[in-house]
Amino acid sequence: METDKRGIQESRQIAGKETITFLAGDACRYSVVRRAAIKMGWTLIKEDASEKIKKRCSIIWVDTSDVNDYFLTIRPWQRINHFPGMTNIARKTRLAQNLEFMR
Repeated sequence: METDKRGIQESRQIAGKETITFLAGDACRYSVVRRAAIKMGWTLIKEDASEKIKKRCSIIWVDTSDVNDYFLTIRPWQRINHFPGMTNIARKTRLAQNLEFMR
């Protein structure tokens, strides 16, 4: 990824393909996710990479429920495998509470 004069980050192109970086750090607990990313040809970024590199990843994979810290720093062009407020519908107790509240 390179930043242009306007501060917009753009992916470098290699032979017509976009370079995709995939952050699979400590929050990614399943090796199948890492293997799938490698099979897709994505560049795997691990937890021991520098903060600068981690902040520039295209895709962030988190298998834990504490994703709120990621939402505070995510850029518009980045993708994460969760969405804000996901625990309100993904956890049975929170879903039940919210459904009861809607009655």
